[in-house]
Amino acid sequence: MIIGECPYCGHHMWNRCADQTPVFEKINCEECGNIVWLLHSRIFPEAYTDEDFNNEYDVDEESMVITPKKEFM
Repeated sequence: MIIGECPYCGHHMWNRCADQTPVFEKINCEECGNIVWLLHSRIFPEAYTDEDFNNEYDVDEESMVITPKKEFM
C-alpha cells in the first residue's frame, strides 16, 4: 500500500502497489475529480498532474503504450 497526495488538491490517496513495477496508472481523484497519473514503484512512487505527465510522456491509450519524450530521457 502506498499513501500519497493528489497533486491538485492534496487529498490523501491510498493506492496499491502493482505486482510488477514500475507501471503507470491513470485515475481520477476521489476529491476533486481531476486526472492523476500514478507511477507505481517500490522505490520512487510518483503522482503527476495530467498536464505534467503529458509534457514528459507520449501516451497511446489505444495500444496502451507510454514512452518518454526525448527531452526527458
